[in-house]
Amino acid sequence: MKAKAKSAVGRFTHAKVANASMAICALVAAADGTIDSSERTKTANAIAKCEELKDFDMKVLKAKFEEYATEMDDPDFGTVNLEKVIRQVKGDEDDCRMVLALGIIIGKADGNFDDKEKAICTRVAKMLGLNPLEFDLPV
Repeated sequence: MKAKAKSAVGRFTHAKVANASMAICALVAAADGTIDSSERTKTANAIAKCEELKDFDMKVLKAKFEEYATEMDDPDFGTVNLEKVIRQVKGDEDDCRMVLALGIIIGKADGNFDDKEKAICTRVAKMLGLNPLEFDLPV
């Protein structure tokens, strides 16, 4: 019984991390106001190459990213929803750090980690109780 409960908790935690990871990817990808098809492709490729996500099912991650990217078609509504998803990992410092690091990786994926992307990552760092300076982010 304990093993079954522990397994269920692990799946739940695993899903929260996966969802938060894809939420920050969508927020960063939408930093300039839209996520066009080339940005979706670049982000999906970066997700597939990300070592931190190797334990997750890539098809599930890509589908979740697409869902969240579509939510960002309405930036106000999408941002509120995706920040709520990201906050679900708060309390586990390792998960918080991984999610934020992934946002930074996505921001840098095109070779230009711009001020809007940095601002989103700074906001997420503060929301998760992390110090933005530890990640070379502006405060």
